[in-house]
Amino acid sequence: MVGEQQYLWKTSHRHADGCEEVLRLRQLGSVAGLTLVFRPDGERNVSDGGPSATGVIWIGDRVLNLNKPGVVRAFVDAAIDAGWMTEARAVGRRNGWDLFDEAYARNANGLSTL
Repeated sequence: MVGEQQYLWKTSHRHADGCEEVLRLRQLGSVAGLTLVFRPDGERNVSDGGPSATGVIWIGDRVLNLNKPGVVRAFVDAAIDAGWMTEARAVGRRNGWDLFDEAYARNANGLSTL
């Protein structure tokens, strides 16, 4: 729950010209939502079927697991603050890395709690 709103999420791993991690967020009762896509790029890494599990993303030594409720909550809070979740009427697709630093800081500092 975020305030009075309840959110659902789904994490998946896809192959579209390479690996990508996907975090789908939507308000309970809505078909509209936000899809955050994480593609590897330089220092930005996603699970590739090796030693890391699906949903794990990282930059350097900063690691987030998109399967953990506190991490998802940090992304929801960051998306709301960025104005991405406001009155979503259609499914939006965004580069999830744009919220990584904010979500990492919120999760590391306990600013997003369930």
